[in-house]
Amino acid sequence: MKKKKSLTIKKYQKDLVKYIVQIIACVFLLGIVFVAIYKSVF
Repeated sequence: MKKKKSLTIKKYQKDLVKYIVQIIACVFLLGIVFVAIYKSVF
């Protein structure tokens, strides 16, 4: 029982890391787009 719970936690952590990486990637891309727009406007 205890082992199964730790496996679930590990799986959750993996999913969480994937989710965080996706958010960072999105923010990074949005930042690049924003800078490109900002440079072209000014």
